[in-house]
Amino acid sequence: MFKITAIVLGAVLAAAPSMAMAGSTGCSVALSDGFCHTDSLHANSQFHFLHIDMSGPCDLFTVVDNNNGLTVYQHSSGWGGFEKTLGNVFSDYSVYVYGGVWPLTNVTISN
Repeated sequence: MFKITAIVLGAVLAAAPSMAMAGSTGCSVALSDGFCHTDSLHANSQFHFLHIDMSGPCDLFTVVDNNNGLTVYQHSSGWGGFEKTLGNVFSDYSVYVYGGVWPLTNVTISN
């Protein structure tokens, strides 16, 4: 019985659409000004989310909707970094980092 259940579960998982992240992009702040921004990335088209992973401190980071020119999220980050998942997003987004500390501050946005 256990073997049959495992085989059926494996077949169901193989037939299901992939839930892996489709892509990611990131940047590290520059020594000269503590600024960087990521390339544009489309939100996950199946579950409509973005995940932001900030490593290191910054005065401010913003998530910008590139299609509509709107800031959809902003926050600062301390020495421990910061992670955030944004739901109900449907557009193309970039992250802008201000006042980071080179070489410690970098950000990755993934879908």
